Amino acid sequence: VDTVLSAIGATECSDFNELCRGLGADCPDKGDRAAWRELFQIINDCERDRLVEVERVDGKLETIILTESGAARVRALLDKNRGLLGLME
Repeated sequence: VDTVLSAIGATECSDFNELCRGLGADCPDKGDRAAWRELFQIINDCERDRLVEVERVDGKLETIILTESGAARVRALLDKNRGLLGLME
């Protein structure tokens, strides 16, 4: 979940291609149905938990953006990973 949230823009909507670029090596390979299903389930769960807002056109993801709650979760993750003001190693 955190990897997907970190790949989504917080101030501007990301389209599907931007999401995939943001995921980098974590983006599923073409044809890997199980991995794509898992990714879309994570997105659905994040939407249900109000961590992201998703706009769909004909059932397909058009844009996605973090909500304030989603952005706060990403900030907390980044803070945890870098330590408090660089004081913690």
